[in-house]
Amino acid sequence: MPTLTTHGPVVQAEFATWRSRAVGYGVSCYLTRGVVVDTAFPSVAREFHRWLRGARPEGVIVTH
Repeated sequence: MPTLTTHGPVVQAEFATWRSRAVGYGVSCYLTRGVVVDTAFPSVAREFHRWLRGARPEGVIVTH
């Protein structure tokens, strides 16, 4: 599961694998106003989808 941190109305979900953590790499997605901003990387797809099912967003914005 991701590490969740709340910043006011924004929830940050940080995803990482043991390999990515070993090199200091992780990726964050954000949930605000019913919209998820950005997505995770392929190695954490299963965890990301599980988080999405719980978050039940109305939309997704991918910035890059």
